[in-house]
Amino acid sequence: MIPRDAVEVHASRSVRGDNLAKLCADFRARRPDQNFAIVSNRVAMMDDTMTHMGARGSNEMIGRNVVQTMTFMTPDEYEKMQALNAWTGRRDLVGLRHVDEFNQSAGRNLGFRRRGEVEHHLLVHRRLFELLASSSAKVLGRARYEMRLHLDRQGRYEAKRAG
Repeated sequence: MIPRDAVEVHASRSVRGDNLAKLCADFRARRPDQNFAIVSNRVAMMDDTMTHMGARGSNEMIGRNVVQTMTFMTPDEYEKMQALNAWTGRRDLVGLRHVDEFNQSAGRNLGFRRRGEVEHHLLVHRRLFELLASSSAKVLGRARYEMRLHLDRQGRYEAKRAG
């Protein structure tokens, strides 16, 4: 079996739309020599960024390190996905939309576009990651890339308490 490229997943409750620019800036500051491009929908004010939609089909990140973000979708988008669920008789379109966005953005520097020893990191809200990974959602299995989970201090504490 051919191994899948890996994405370093950083799950934290601090990953929210209102502070993505700060989180991305802090991420870059901790790795000043690695020149990370950012794929996120809410950081247009920063240099070297691209939205998830803008990244679709792009080859600009080949050979680059990338950090991408994943947050809960807006209420309007959630409502549309739930309407599509009702219309199609499905229950998983919200989760599949998140996984599709992840796959599309991770595919900008991984998979057949991978050149050299590039890194790809995902900053994701911890509760969103838990929901996508739950047995009821059954959608993370559709991720094209291996996900190596890194929890923040609070996440490690809660995991230890849960046993």
